Amino acid sequence: MTIAFAKTALPIIGAPMAGGTTTPELTEAVARAGGFPFVAGGYLTAEAMAAQVDRMRETTDVFGVN
Repeated sequence: MTIAFAKTALPIIGAPMAGGTTTPELTEAVARAGGFPFVAGGYLTAEAMAAQVDRMRETTDVFGVN
């Protein structure tokens, strides 16, 4: 995590909140703003999680999954 944080412009983490609170749009906005976004994996199927990770890879190379 220290290495990934070094790549961000701001010391901000977009916390993963399962159940629909952390949307792909919110996660992408945190990335665009220079923070460290997390994709929330709770309650998602493996396929849905993979789709969100793929979407984030199109937006940024710095993000976490929980």
